Amino acid sequence: MQELKKHPASFEYLMQQLDAGYVHLSQILQADLTEFDRVPYSVIQKMNESRDPVHISFILEALEEYYIQKDCLYFNFFDSFEVLQFADRYTYRFGAYCSDVNTMMDWYERLQHYFPSKNKGVCTESYSFSPEHLLPFVVGDIDTPLDAVREYWNFDTYTVMLEYGHHTENELQLSFFTFEPLLDYSIRQKGSILDLLPFRVPTLLYGKTKGELQSFTVKHLDPKESTITNIEFDLEARLFESFDKINILQHADEVDIECNTAFDVQFYADKLHNCFQAWEFVDMLIHLYGSDSEGNGRLLIQDPADIIEHQLLVYRHWKFNQHHGLYNEHDPKQKLVYEVILEKESGHFQLSIQNYHQLLEHFGDGIPIGK
Repeated sequence: MQELKKHPASFEYLMQQLDAGYVHLSQILQADLTEFDRVPYSVIQKMNESRDPVHISFILEALEEYYIQKDCLYFNFFDSFEVLQFADRYTYRFGAYCSDVNTMMDWYERLQHYFPSKNKGVCTESYSFSPEHLLPFVVGDIDTPLDAVREYWNFDTYTVMLEYGHHTENELQLSFFTFEPLLDYSIRQKGSILDLLPFRVPTLLYGKTKGELQSFTVKHLDPKESTITNIEFDLEARLFESFDKINILQHADEVDIECNTAFDVQFYADKLHNCFQAWEFVDMLIHLYGSDSEGNGRLLIQDPADIIEHQLLVYRHWKFNQHHGLYNEHDPKQKLVYEVILEKESGHFQLSIQNYHQLLEHFGDGIPIGK
């Protein structure tokens, strides 16, 4: 029998990532689904038709993709890892055949340690975890009234479930049902925000002197590490019929007219006169970039009065890697190159480009910074 490779991530690391708000387990564990066995679509269709509870469990939507890995040992125990993809969520399931009641109770106690009791749900169709409930399934008592021992914990973005019994074919299964958007990590082919801007930001400073700048301030974020020089002035014409001011935040302790230093850019308006502009601008960025790094797409207006009364809240945040795909912070091969953030709260409207200098270097028109 071929020895399984051991996955380097610990269970504690997975819990830390969940606690930090990350729920895409295949990214956290850097699992390459192209190396998994992919269940044929014909089998998936039959599963959807039969609603096989062993594979579908809590999920009511139709299954779209199903991946299985059997050659890797996770957390020094689970020898199978399944990824089930639905329209707007995933199920991640770890499994291992087990007949040791103590081992199963150890896993239950670990989950009890990480997840507060207030989040625990009650399964009326199954037993709670205890040695006396597990033992009949271990010894093969098929006359038990219920089909499994099961406990689960509910959170805003995911549910965790531990189960064992006839229902799981005597496999201890640890499942994570995550409520997450399906992020598009493909390389963006329509250009960048540079193609929407009528100028390159450094050209706004070329030829100027400090005396010609309307306003600039030096902010010491941390005297031991770095300072930020904030150059602020009015734009000659409204950008996208919305933004009338610009901040150039240079990572330096004095103004660099040539913009040879690292810098971020903020375009903003203290007052947005027409909320339809925000709505249209989001659409413009969605057309260019697709959904953002949190899976958010177009603004869905539930109440038109929100626009008329300026109550519309907007937040979109894109993070891009060196290949111009959405940045995955769990992939060590990727580098965060630049970010685009659009936000509107009350009347304030702001477009931020973090690491504008790297945007120019990687996806600009070949013009060196400072030229």
